Formats: sequence, structure tokens, C-alpha cells
Amino acid sequence: MNLKELTLIGCLGNDAEVKQSKDGNSYISFSVAVNSGYKDKNGNWVNSTTWTNVTYFKESKVVEYLKKGKLVYVKGKAKWEINYSNGNEYLNSYLTANEIILLNDANANYMKLEITGNLGGDAVINETNGKKVIRFSVAVNDKITDESSQLVEDTQWVTVFCHRELNLEHYKKGQGIYVRGAVKASIFRTRGGEAIVNLTLTMDESCIMYARKKDDDSPEADNSTGFEDANEIEGDLPF
Repeated sequence: MNLKELTLIGCLGNDAEVKQSKDGNSYISFSVAVNSGYKDKNGNWVNSTTWTNVTYFKESKVVEYLKKGKLVYVKGKAKWEINYSNGNEYLNSYLTANEIILLNDANANYMKLEITGNLGGDAVINETNGKKVIRFSVAVNDKITDESSQLVEDTQWVTVFCHRELNLEHYKKGQGIYVRGAVKASIFRTRGGEAIVNLTLTMDESCIMYARKKDDDSPEADNSTGFEDANEIEGDLPF
């Protein structure tokens, strides 16, 4: 199983509540807003707020201090899902926390994703808006519970963008890698019309983890999305 861990610093959107899971376990539930921004295709800065639903299963009195507007540091396992209501699609972000810390600096905002996995293809250099960008996809394997409560294998593809020079000899198909950076989630519609979660990560750092797999054992990049060029990704790139 690969790593897919999200770290947040943001403000609570509501007072934390203690709830009961289906199997009778108590957990703390609250939402966190992280303010950030990005440049659109015209180079204009756009402010953005990302909401994440947080659950915390450890017994703790921290719930007494998790009040609306409080600044908090949260770290844990991340998941994104597309939900439907009244014929509309909604992308929701979830985090199962293993660490919560109350903070004082009300102006702090932070949202970084850490992943481990294997490259689905050799890294390539694209030119977008006159800038050279290195792009590669990472397959992150996980185990999830399906609708019938069975544990099944799941693969999440993450498209990584890097704006500095890399030795591309190390970024080949099948290579095991650790990557950390700013994450952006969106809904992407494939050529077949299916709505899927599209995760892009602007890389801060990476580490080659282990020897590259043989070609016949390597994961295949999901070409059903049509990600043949960075310009084909719907929406704005997270520069």
C-alpha cells in the first residue's frame, strides 16, 4: 500500500462534533477551510478556498477546543470523492486524521499532499504559457471499502508538475518515488463521458525510493483521461 497523506493548516468552518460510526465507534468530525490561490490561463491571480471534511477516531478532549474559526494543523490519510445531488456533481475532500494541533497564527494557510507510488510513464517536458514544465503521472495504490463493505484494491493516478530542472534519467516508467507538493483536485470528464477525480500536484520535493520495476510489471498510465499534453487538462494549472 502506498502513501497518500495530506497536511492542512486552516480554520474550522464549524464547531467539532462527536459522532458514532456504523460499527459503534465514536469519532470527532469537523471541516477545515484552507485559503490559497493560483494563476489562471491569462496570468491573473485567483483566490480560492478549499474545504476538507475531517474525522478523528482517537479518544481526545481536543473536541472541547475545536471551535468555529480556530486555526488548526491536521495531518492524515486523504481521499477525494465525487458525490451527486439534485443532478449536480460535487467533489468532496476527506481526511482521516492521525494528528491534530491547535495553532495561534490566524493568517497561516497550508495544504500539501505526500504520495508514494510508481511512475506510469517516462517524465516528459511540456511548454505551457511559454514556460517549460516537467510532467509525469504516479500510480498510488490503496485499499478501500466498497459499497458491499469488501476491502478492494484501488489505484489513484496523480499528475505531477515540476517547474525546476530534474535528471529525467531517474524519472522513468515503473520507478518508485516519493513526492510532496501543493495539491489541486477537480472533476475531469473522460472521452467516454465518465466523471473522475483529477489530482494534480505541483512538486516541492521528490525522492527516488527503490529500483525501477521491469516494464512488464509497471503500472500503465490511465490514458482514458486523454492526458497526452499538459494543455489538455481541464481548468488552470497550479503554477
